[in-house]
Amino acid sequence: MGNAKSKHKKSFNLIASLTILLVLSSILLIYFDNFTPTTLYLGVTALHIVIGVMVLFLLLFFLVFHLKLKRDIFSKKQSLTGLFTLLVALICILSGLILTFFDISNNLNWIKILHPISAVLTLFTFFLHDSFKTSLSKLNNRLKEKQPFPKKQTILSLGFVLTIYLFYTYATKEKPAQYVALTPEIMSPGEALPKDHKSIDHSMLDGSGSCGTTNCHPDIYAQWNESMHHFSSFNNPYYRKSIDVLKSSGEGASTRWCASCHDPLPLLTGSMKDNLEHFDPDSHIAQAGITCLSCHAIQEEPHVKGNGKYLMDQVAAFNKLGDPMPSEIHKTLLSSNPEPHAKSLMNANLQSEKFCLSCHKVSIPPAVNNYRWKRGQNQYDSWQRSGVSGNNVRSFYFPDQPKNCIGCHMPNVPSNDKGNDNGYVKSHRFAAANTAVPFKNGHHGQLKAVKDNLTNGIAELDIIKVKINGKEYNPTEPIPTMNGGDEVAIALLVNNRKVGHRLPAGTNDTNEWWLEVQAKDKKGNTILASGTMDAMGQIDSTAHYLRAILIDKKGNIINKRNVNHMYAAAYNNTINPGSAHLVRYKFKVPEGTTVSDIKASLKQRKFNWYYENLTFGGIQEGQNLGDPVKVGKKWLLSNPKKPDIPITTVATTTRSADKEYTTAVPLWKRWNDYGIGLFFEGDDKTAFMAFSKVDKLRPNTEDGAVNMARVLVNEGSINEALDVLNKSLVKYPNNKRIHYFLGKAYQSLGNYEKAIEHWMLVYAKFKTDFKLLLEISNAYYLLGEYEIADTFSSQALDIDPEDFGAIYQQLLIYQAQGKTELAETWKKKYQYYKRNEKEEFVIADFLEANPQIKIENNHTHYHDLHNQLKTNFNEPLIQ
Repeated sequence: MGNAKSKHKKSFNLIASLTILLVLSSILLIYFDNFTPTTLYLGVTALHIVIGVMVLFLLLFFLVFHLKLKRDIFSKKQSLTGLFTLLVALICILSGLILTFFDISNNLNWIKILHPISAVLTLFTFFLHDSFKTSLSKLNNRLKEKQPFPKKQTILSLGFVLTIYLFYTYATKEKPAQYVALTPEIMSPGEALPKDHKSIDHSMLDGSGSCGTTNCHPDIYAQWNESMHHFSSFNNPYYRKSIDVLKSSGEGASTRWCASCHDPLPLLTGSMKDNLEHFDPDSHIAQAGITCLSCHAIQEEPHVKGNGKYLMDQVAAFNKLGDPMPSEIHKTLLSSNPEPHAKSLMNANLQSEKFCLSCHKVSIPPAVNNYRWKRGQNQYDSWQRSGVSGNNVRSFYFPDQPKNCIGCHMPNVPSNDKGNDNGYVKSHRFAAANTAVPFKNGHHGQLKAVKDNLTNGIAELDIIKVKINGKEYNPTEPIPTMNGGDEVAIALLVNNRKVGHRLPAGTNDTNEWWLEVQAKDKKGNTILASGTMDAMGQIDSTAHYLRAILIDKKGNIINKRNVNHMYAAAYNNTINPGSAHLVRYKFKVPEGTTVSDIKASLKQRKFNWYYENLTFGGIQEGQNLGDPVKVGKKWLLSNPKKPDIPITTVATTTRSADKEYTTAVPLWKRWNDYGIGLFFEGDDKTAFMAFSKVDKLRPNTEDGAVNMARVLVNEGSINEALDVLNKSLVKYPNNKRIHYFLGKAYQSLGNYEKAIEHWMLVYAKFKTDFKLLLEISNAYYLLGEYEIADTFSSQALDIDPEDFGAIYQQLLIYQAQGKTELAETWKKKYQYYKRNEKEEFVIADFLEANPQIKIENNHTHYHDLHNQLKTNFNEPLIQ
């Protein structure tokens, strides 16, 4: 019996000691819930789990002796509280084991609550159980007696606290490390920086595979693994060639400007500080791309200027598996309490479109082009100032709900990954328009996702008008068969229907989007065409392209992504969100033939003919393929071939003879689109006619009237515009678009008080409408209310601090206030961001030297359809 009592007491004391450690470790874990998973956090988690398992076995051992020794002296109360203590203790231990070894995401979240509640109940019911061992009088006598000091438990508790303190001190102590200083001066012209201006060990940002290969996020990893985020760096041959071109110009330092977004690992580890002189593009970090932690380790909101201007933190260093402990153990510890892991890697910034702008809003600083500040590709601002974002009251169309980058490019897809939201995760394919890289890589899933994105109705075509021998046929009217000698003119609408930024977007100097228009006979034979392709894969140079043409100071076309030579944009005819372009064609039907169908298609090839051949066959003069890049050597094409990358038909439509022509778009919207296209051509008269059709077809909405007023204000017919708007205001007194254009009308009359009255009603809903903010600011400025004007211009500058119009507005305000120093500061900003007027002369000379581009630069122009058999394709436009 004595031996049993001894074992009973020892096991009880051990359980009590371990319980103290469990309580202390629990307090620490609750504290660490607000922080990133660190070595200390995971160590405490491991200790908590191990002690919990030990307590389970000791509890069973203790119960054997406890029941044997006490079964004859238990009261009813003791028995009930003892059983309840045992029950809640087992619930506590079992729930802890489930949290540790099972995936409970989304399905059994209540266990996370059950575990701590049962732990508290265990302690409470144990003390209750113990209190029933003796009568209250005897208990009182025991309390008066001098109790032995619990030395072992106290020493154990103090030892635990001391150990944790020493470990924490060691873990947070600044240690000598192998790093290099990466100050803004060293990183220039790149804008990304490590938070403490010290290089980051590549292991802190690398290891994306660990996120997916241990069954935590396998679907997300598989998506990212084929995405353009993964293939953003030197593992992308198209990007790699652009860096070679940059190096050949002696601009090695400028590669850091690219690297802020394309090469975060090489840049932030200090591997690019010497201008790539000793850099290995085939090294692991050069092939890593934008890793998981490259995004998820950014804890602060990136700067609104974009250009890769972000601070990279190391707080997520312990989130990847396999370092410094085996992956399975690490995974188990993270899974047992994933909240700190999730908090550290899913901060609010990642869920905002402003995170995307860090790399999808680009400017070229003077340090890169050796000239002056220039705007580069900019998806963010065109989205922010569109109806898609809900920030543009002037928009022709609005979605049912505003959309952002994540909604389109990271849609919900089914997945059972840990952290899924009711069986869905955000797609990490980031599908957009790059079909070339997944095609070259053999990534069929990514290729399908991109093609699906391109063909899901993002653009629409409409042969809205046909004129045959002077007779015009309206949108739905059947056209007759066209015979030899007939003269035909076509008005083709191209609509940006679903894209939340300009269509196309990105690097529009090498993107290739064009219209193919064919006149066919009844047998389907093509009689005449524009935009077809020759045997070498070159597109008809007289086709209508959606692109930008950039030139250097000498008037040469920028065709190698040699952004360091950018001087000016000769033209940009991409399409704004919710807008439409009119493209016109004319042809004469050849004698002896007939035309019964007119077919139009919008085609897309990720890279144009020249850049595709430059990427895989570009060599420098006097060099061989694969030779090191030499500074100052001219680039040549070694063996031009037909590009094998996919051509995607984004949209298509056919208008056939003797058939009513309809599309999936309602008739009122087709007329509205036609008015939009005419409006941007500058044809106010015909645009007004088209919008009046909308007003008749859709009398119960304000669309037609608002757009009619838009045209009237634009052409200066202010009284007529006020008449249309005031009539509409009676029907729709709270309509913000009506109030906006009333403000525009009164602004044109110089009645700024009345304009502000209407605009402030709009501002109540559209507080981030960039243009509205500037117009309100300007109205107050003209009224001499400079402080209020400053308030609204400052709000606009918070949205886009690089807009030279907003900067000029701020300059005028400070000048008017007599704030000389501030005015001088903003004058320098204005001079930095404004366009150089001398560029117009270089552009004019360029257009004269390139007549086809000059034609394309005109708002209203016609493309000819060619006899396909006699088409003489010109050399590619850009080479």
